[in-house]
Amino acid sequence: MALIGIDGRWLQVNAALSRITGLNEAALRATTLQELTHPEDVDLDAENVRQLVAGVIESFQIEKRFRHAWGHYVWVQVTTCIVHDGRRKPLFSSFRFRISPSGRSWGGISSTSSTTTSLRACSIAATSRRS
Repeated sequence: MALIGIDGRWLQVNAALSRITGLNEAALRATTLQELTHPEDVDLDAENVRQLVAGVIESFQIEKRFRHAWGHYVWVQVTTCIVHDGRRKPLFSSFRFRISPSGRSWGGISSTSSTTTSLRACSIAATSRRS
């Protein structure tokens, strides 16, 4: 899991993300999510991000490739949501990462206005970040 600021910088990362990317927390904080994403995958979720920020959808999932520290790419399933303040101003994004078991196994993007798992992750992220 990771929390990413509106500016795209990592605010908080966990050990699982470090294992996926081969980067420690300091190395992750020195980069952005876009810099780790395969060049062909950077814009895959652009429309979903716009809808997320606008409040049209509450979360989305996508599969994309992340560059590992050793130079190869790893297929990762990413679930994304935004945590807002009381006035619905975006504070930061919450991301859940999971290595795709067999490459591009489920393929594509899905979005929803009510994904229980994603919203639970956002709730946990908001609580831990504000503490």
